[in-house]
Amino acid sequence: VTTFADCGFLYPFVCKRPSFDDCPNSCTHHGRCEGRTCICDRGWEGEDCSKPNCRDRNDCGEFGVCVGPNICRCRNGWQGRACTVSYCNRFTSCKTCAMSVGCGWCDQRQT
Repeated sequence: VTTFADCGFLYPFVCKRPSFDDCPNSCTHHGRCEGRTCICDRGWEGEDCSKPNCRDRNDCGEFGVCVGPNICRCRNGWQGRACTVSYCNRFTSCKTCAMSVGCGWCDQRQT
């Protein structure tokens, strides 16, 4: 974030002199600078707000990986914004469930 210094003493001339902040990498355009500290936007973290996070997506749960700011890449067999929805068919036995590609989970309560 670049702010502009007051140049009022140069009136009537127009003057905008950049005054640079002291934040690392100018918060990589994913946050705002306050003094020397970056206040990161949602979906970003780190000293300079350069690392994406998926906190709003429950860190993608146990079936996904965070690949961007609140963007999850789900493992085979899972879908949804936080990779919490299975798209595998219901199986009649755990044996058929385990043999289906991408559907290696089994719930003994299935009928």
